[in-house]
Amino acid sequence: MMDKFREEYSLHSNIYYSNKLKAEKSRFDTNEVIFIKRMLQRELPEKLRNIIVNSLFNKYVSKKEGSFSRELYMNIDQLKCMKRKGMYIGSHGYNHCWLNTLSKEQQQKEIELSLKFLKKIGCDTENFVFCYPYGAYNKSLLSVLKENNCSLALTTQIGIADLDKNQPLIFPRLDTNDFPKK
Repeated sequence: MMDKFREEYSLHSNIYYSNKLKAEKSRFDTNEVIFIKRMLQRELPEKLRNIIVNSLFNKYVSKKEGSFSRELYMNIDQLKCMKRKGMYIGSHGYNHCWLNTLSKEQQQKEIELSLKFLKKIGCDTENFVFCYPYGAYNKSLLSVLKENNCSLALTTQIGIADLDKNQPLIFPRLDTNDFPKK
């Protein structure tokens, strides 16, 4: 699909992107999967990403995105129910983007939108917890979180958080895959 849109979007060669992204396998994905994810998450222009993702979704998943998403994702009523039953619900951003690639103003907008959503489902937005999408953060995002009274933020760094040693906005965590299976 990149070949199809290369001229229209002034795309570089595939080798250029491969060298630029240096996609290395992770604990969960192969090099190839990481490369495709990075291309579709942040490297290609947003309009083209949407075209490609929609085409792949229609071809390999379903032509009915709405019904598919209703089965896969929670709705607001389900989130409110979880909240009423004692679950803590924090922020993960609004558009699930690489927040470290945005300007400080765009980061502020993302956090404002996510806090507005949390408020809509009845969550505390004065001292909220944040989990960085893709584990990505930078100094300006840390500043935005502080300005918005974020109490704690979780990275993708593997580890057990220590309240005495770790900075509150850069806490390590364990993924559910890090726990022993019984």
